[in-house]
Amino acid sequence: CGSREAHPPPPSAPTCLAATDVILVVDESGSMYSYADQVREFATSIVGQFALGDGPSAGARIAVVAFASSVDILSPLTSSGQSLDAAIATYSPAGQTGISAALEASQAMLEAAAQERPGAHTCACPFLHIHARARSH
Repeated sequence: CGSREAHPPPPSAPTCLAATDVILVVDESGSMYSYADQVREFATSIVGQFALGDGPSAGARIAVVAFASSVDILSPLTSSGQSLDAAIATYSPAGQTGISAALEASQAMLEAAAQERPGAHTCACPFLHIHARARSH
């Protein structure tokens, strides 16, 4: 207590090696405009937590689906880190928020993925900007 010694950074999360299909569902509406860089960084860090590959028993495939007034599939399921980086770089918030169609598109992608790799885990991860307002009494 009292000393200000530097502490080492926490360890990074282990890389997921399991056969996994992940869809990043990203809010690309106008309310996300001021957070665009953080969303890109966060999406890139999520991709970095997986060992990419498309084998039947190991490796992850990741898709990026953006939603605003409409759905935009920035990247279909892929094991290419380069393709995912390019897709994430195109994230550009504008428009209204309409998540329903994005979730439906993601569900369809996951159902198709389950047919391609029956033993793989599947997951859709929505990233939303939630507004909170204080109530006045």
